[in-house]
Amino acid sequence: MTRIETARLVLRPPRMSDAEVITALIGNWNVARWLARVPHPYAAADAGEFLVRLRDRSGTDELTLAIEIDARLAGIAGLNRHNNGLHLGYWLGELYWGRGIVTEAARAIVGYHYRRSNDDVLHSGYFAGNGASARVLAKLGFEPCGERSILNRAHGRELPHVSLRLDRARFQALHP
Repeated sequence: MTRIETARLVLRPPRMSDAEVITALIGNWNVARWLARVPHPYAAADAGEFLVRLRDRSGTDELTLAIEIDARLAGIAGLNRHNNGLHLGYWLGELYWGRGIVTEAARAIVGYHYRRSNDDVLHSGYFAGNGASARVLAKLGFEPCGERSILNRAHGRELPHVSLRLDRARFQALHP
């Protein structure tokens, strides 16, 4: 079981007991509206299905970790496999925004991945208008590589999305 600790955070596997807090945090429209696969409203059953899916994919190169600060669940971050490789994704409860938590968590996850993998490229992206995610990903070293429209379940339609990539050498140069 992967556990990563940073100066302020503990990143640990999500547990079934996290379902209620996950539902409350991601059920906030201000969070859900920026996420591709999250329905709105978000119900306890959605959190349960998410946690069961995580359990079913153990043994893969995917990694999903709960973000804890001060022993409280604040969000989720991880690497999920899509068509062109692993994608960094994350969300954070609105109460925790503006404190550098996602940047710290994502940097730790990307560093962990590059230390243990032969992959040279990670992908990520954000919906147009999500300046906070654009800044997080730029700090990590991600660079734009395209734009397209993708389905946003909370909105119920396709929205403009910026695709990004980060190679190992760039990340290591920026974050030795």
